[in-house]
This record gives sequence, structure tokens and C-alpha cells, in this order.
Amino acid sequence: MARLPQFDDMPDGLLRILRRRVPAKWIDHNGHMNVAAYLAAFDAGICRFCNGYGIGPLQKPVSGRTIYVGEAHLVYRREIQRDAAIEIGLQLLGLTDRRLRVFLSMYETGEAQPAAYNEQLAVCVDTSTHRPAPWPEAAAARLEALRLHHASLPMPRHAGRGIQSPEAVAKPVPAAQ
Repeated sequence: MARLPQFDDMPDGLLRILRRRVPAKWIDHNGHMNVAAYLAAFDAGICRFCNGYGIGPLQKPVSGRTIYVGEAHLVYRREIQRDAAIEIGLQLLGLTDRRLRVFLSMYETGEAQPAAYNEQLAVCVDTSTHRPAPWPEAAAARLEALRLHHASLPMPRHAGRGIQSPEAVAKPVPAAQ
């Protein structure tokens, strides 16, 4: 079996789930990371996290369970350039017997302020029925331990946020004639 990923805490208490360099294929015509690349980086981090916590692709053949993301929200704060070293930290915000809510922060290594955020609501799914199902026992225990570990962390400022644009809300687009 493949070696499971190991994680450590970041200075702000987040669980560091990914470290990598930004590849050239993630750079767009503006010379910085493409919109889709941010989501790809966050997705790679979640996949690595899931493998380490017992609900990832490595465990799917044995557990018959996987994880589906039901909702995701991204906030971009700063550009990230080609070859930059990035780190992604995770904070577990909520956990039920079938769902979890996580808040991910992407940092350029060495920077104090995140370059992007990604909040996700995910559900454990039985692969035979494609319906929500309880977490496998080992994954449930690991996730509960992480929930307790993160319980004292403050709620991230951008958590639970929808798209905020007062101008767009105040002036609706007229209907087509």
C-alpha cells in the first residue's frame, strides 16, 4: 500500500496539507496563476488530506467510500507567479457523521497573508449507491480528533461568505427585451 501523507501544523494552527511549486501550465495570459489553477491546487491539497485521514482514493477500494464536494467558494487576494512555492493550510470548521466543512488558505511560502481562500462543504458517499453515507470508522475517529484540535481556532474572516459586490446587488441587470 502507498505511504500515507504526514501533516504538520502551520504557525497559525492550520493543518499544512500541501507544499509545491507553481508549474508553468498553471500560468495564464496575464502572467499569474489561472483561476482554474487555484482550484486545482486546493483540490490536490484536499485529495492529500483525504488520503491521510482515511477517506481518499487510496482507501476507496477497501472502504467503498469516497468524498464528493457539494459546494465550494474561492476568494482571491493576491497574484501568484510561476515557480512560486505555495503552501495550503486547512481548518476543519464543521463535522457531522457524513459531512465536513473545511476552510483552506493558500500562502506563498514565507508570506504572512494568504493569497487565496477556499471553503468547501464535502460529503462522504457510498460508492455502490452514490448516496451520502457515514464516514468509515477509522476516518471518523481521525476527523473527530482534528475537529477537537481545531475547536479553539477562531472562525476565519472569510468563512461563510458569499459573493459580495454592493454595486452588483444595488443595480440588477435588466431583463432581456
